[in-house]
Amino acid sequence: MAAESAEQMEPALPLLRPDQFGLSAAQQALLDQSDRYARAELYPLCGRMDAEEWWPQEAFPKLGALGYFGLTVPEAEGGVGLDLFASGLVLQAFARWNHALALSWVAHENLCLNNLQRNAGPELCRRYLPGLCAGRLVGALGLTEPGAGSDALDAMRTTARRDGED
Repeated sequence: MAAESAEQMEPALPLLRPDQFGLSAAQQALLDQSDRYARAELYPLCGRMDAEEWWPQEAFPKLGALGYFGLTVPEAEGGVGLDLFASGLVLQAFARWNHALALSWVAHENLCLNNLQRNAGPELCRRYLPGLCAGRLVGALGLTEPGAGSDALDAMRTTARRDGED
C-alpha cells in the first residue's frame, strides 16, 4: 500500500477556525458579570487578606446568595444548573482579582460541592447541598494519606468510623 500524501489524508478531527473559539453570549455575560463583581467586591479585600492573614467571613454567604455556588448543581437540587465550563469562567474572573478567594471558591465549588452532587447518595445531597450552595457551609476535600499522597482514586485506604460524637 502506497503512503498517502498530506493532501490526500483526511484529518482525524474536524479542524476549528479561530473564529469558532468565541464564547456564547451567555458565557460571555457570565464572565463579564463575574469579573465586574470580583473587581468591585473581592479585589478590595486582597490587601488585608494578605497583610493580616485575614479571612472575610461574610464572603461565602454573599457568594452563595448571589448564585456563585452550586453552579454545576441542578436547579432541582438548589443549584444554578450550569456546566463545568461556566464554573471555569467564574474561577477565571475571581482569580484575576483575588487569588486567595478564588482558590477557596474552587475548592468549595468543585472539589467539594460538585464532587458531592455527582457522587454522594440522595440523603447526603439533601443534607449538605443546600448549605453548600448558599455558602452557609464551607466545603473542602481532604486527600493526604501516609503512603498514598493525594491519589484519591486509587491508593487511599482510610475508612471513617463513628466513635461517639466523632
